[in-house]
Amino acid sequence: MSQELREKLECANFSDAVFKKLKQAILVGTLKPGERLRQAELSRTYGVSRAPVRDAIRRLAHEGLVTISGQSACVSAVSPEEFLEIYRIREVLEAMAARLSVPRVTNETLLHLERILEEMEKVSKDGDLTKWLELNRKFHIDSYASCESPLLLKMISNLWDSTDYCRKRYVTLTGNLEHANHDHREIFAALVKRDSRQYVKLCRNHVRETGLTIQKVLTDVFES
Repeated sequence: MSQELREKLECANFSDAVFKKLKQAILVGTLKPGERLRQAELSRTYGVSRAPVRDAIRRLAHEGLVTISGQSACVSAVSPEEFLEIYRIREVLEAMAARLSVPRVTNETLLHLERILEEMEKVSKDGDLTKWLELNRKFHIDSYASCESPLLLKMISNLWDSTDYCRKRYVTLTGNLEHANHDHREIFAALVKRDSRQYVKLCRNHVRETGLTIQKVLTDVFES
């Protein structure tokens, strides 16, 4: 292997590692919307050159998590209006995934989803909001996995990524999980029955109502 090829591979590996670390920091709120990403500082933090940092930032921009303007980059900030638009798109895509999943869902998948619901209900009683949010995402994404459309699932997952911080902020402010847990049980019951019409309807309603509720809270926060 040539030295040039070895250096390219090392750079790619470093870039992937930095990308994963930055993405996680954005999703959990360590890096907040509007916060600048300084390449020199990040290079020192992660012990790499600027090249892999620059590449990681470009990848994050491609996923909509970072906004690049000229020579500067910052964590993307989602306004209440943009948030609601994302949820409208999610409503359409997740309804499609739900419809495709029903004929293909297995009993094994249903048992997996039921275990997730049980754990969600437990952690909500314990007040573990971070774990609940993690399980909430897992329940929805895993329930669509039977659609057998990797591209559709990736699009949905990217949309979830772009609003993770908003959901965390909402749950932290309100702590209201009971209504969501109830919705999840109804959605799951329709899937168990393989009732495609009801399952798709409940999924759409859940996404729409959740988006409107969170958007209202975020609007109030931004206006205060």
